[in-house]
Amino acid sequence: PKQPEAVFNKALVLYQLKRYAFALEDFERLLELPIVETQAVYFKSSGSTQDGSFSEVASLSQQKADIDNYIGLCYYQLGQLNKAIDYFTQAF
Repeated sequence: PKQPEAVFNKALVLYQLKRYAFALEDFERLLELPIVETQAVYFKSSGSTQDGSFSEVASLSQQKADIDNYIGLCYYQLGQLNKAIDYFTQAF
């Protein structure tokens, strides 16, 4: 898929299935896709809300830090710690 939302969702599923190398490919591909206006909205939870409410709303184009973090997590799971640290640093 060439639509950023589809690639993002596919990468998330692959990550959750612990198929880190495949998820990494899609997360890295997201950084290469052109930024386009999107109608998809993603809800992010800080994990600290008792009632399960969401703390933030963002479009995919606003989530580069999250994508960098997922790339770092993939590299970490694949044992490539130096690359993981680089992407964690970029996520700041």
